[in-house]
Amino acid sequence: MKEFNGERKTNMKIACTLLLEFLTCGALLAGQPIPDSLPFLTASSDEVDAAKSTDASFVIFSNLDSTPGDRYDADIGFPVAGKDAPITEESNAIRFVPKVDVQAQVLMAAVTYTSGTKLVDLGIYSNNDLTGSVGDPLPGGQGSTSQIPGEGECCQLAKVTLAGAGVSLTAGTAYWLVASADASAPTFRGAWQLSELAAYASFSPDIGWIYPNGQWPAAEIRGSKIQISSQGEPTKTASSNNAADVANVTIFSNLNRISDPLFSFGAGVPIDGNDVLFEKEEWQALPFTPKTDVHARTLAAAIAWVSGDKLVRLGVYTDNDGEVGTPLPGGQASTMDIPDLGTCCDLAKVRLPGAGVALSAGVQYWLVASPDNVNTPTFSGAWQQSILAVNAYEQPELGIGWTSASGLWLAAEIRGTSP
Repeated sequence: MKEFNGERKTNMKIACTLLLEFLTCGALLAGQPIPDSLPFLTASSDEVDAAKSTDASFVIFSNLDSTPGDRYDADIGFPVAGKDAPITEESNAIRFVPKVDVQAQVLMAAVTYTSGTKLVDLGIYSNNDLTGSVGDPLPGGQGSTSQIPGEGECCQLAKVTLAGAGVSLTAGTAYWLVASADASAPTFRGAWQLSELAAYASFSPDIGWIYPNGQWPAAEIRGSKIQISSQGEPTKTASSNNAADVANVTIFSNLNRISDPLFSFGAGVPIDGNDVLFEKEEWQALPFTPKTDVHARTLAAAIAWVSGDKLVRLGVYTDNDGEVGTPLPGGQASTMDIPDLGTCCDLAKVRLPGAGVALSAGVQYWLVASPDNVNTPTFSGAWQQSILAVNAYEQPELGIGWTSASGLWLAAEIRGTSP
């Protein structure tokens, strides 16, 4: 099992850059007012009591793969270690935002065991508005378990069932799921394995496609929706997509549709043409899997312009046994309408010709962003990340408090028609 303990220094530049952007633009959601257009209502005490009696079948958050035998990456993770473990003490966390008012009752995380006393804590914490990172533990939102799979095993989850009715969470508010060594198990050493959803691919002519790991620990939170007596039907939010009349099916999206901003802007992975000064040519790709048979009509990505010619190409590619394959006929188009880096939050967007490209349910494809080396070889840009994938860590022995970083999930949205 590979752990990211030695890679924290490499990732600190990314973490600090993105954290500054969060604090500058108010990206972190906690403390922000809930938009009036969303159906978020306040429940009475009787209605909360009614919700407590239901089972924990509602998925509040999950970034697990739907395939039972491959729910997360069992080979790489962030360390979780106590103060007496043979490595630096460390806790990790992921941020999540409930879409509706809920009672969280079951916490599950892909934490594996390496050595020491076999006991790990899972808990729900508030968001710290000042730091943009992990706040305080919520009363009733913590528990421990010794049922932890061994390193390299896939794909069981460390699981905690909260006492009583669990903990109430408010729609549109940011919280953190934290994994840490239990105070009575200071020798615990393990790792929080990573979600496959934040995977991406990078290409350069010298080395071909490579597949960096995303940095989003895998977890699932279950509970029950708080039943609310609505005084009317919720108001539906109008779509911001100009092609909504024809491309009204969301095939894939990891954009933040709950509150501003739409994605984390100001930093990202590079997209460079073959004539960019001091930079090598580089493409980027994001995997996605349609849930139903569809035709992709519009491709949108959070790509920002840095310098050079202003033209980028977006296209849908096949998958070749988990790797980027070949472009689908009719699945590519280019755009010069690219926002500048540091501005929020427009997308680089193309509309595919004709009826678009047919995609099959349950089949993985890749959204690829590339330069046009024939017409615009000096293009330099950055594909910015989704704000839905954010992690944090602390290392008390090194004096490092909770520090937020991007999960490196490239932000995009693909829309079309069904079928």
